[in-house]
Amino acid sequence: MNFEFTNFSEIKNLTIDNIYRGRFEKNGRLMEFNSKECSYFYLEFEQGSKMEFWCNEIVVEKVED
Repeated sequence: MNFEFTNFSEIKNLTIDNIYRGRFEKNGRLMEFNSKECSYFYLEFEQGSKMEFWCNEIVVEKVED
């Protein structure tokens, strides 16, 4: 997992800009899943922060106040 947050005071008000499953390179080949069916996911926010995950899936739910 990789995190990049530039301003911690903004974390509670982050707005998701982009979430997608990416590809990775292994032995010179571009792949979408590893042997455990995990893939690389990117979660990017409008404020410029981002998170990257190795996992099977990501679930995003909207929670009403």
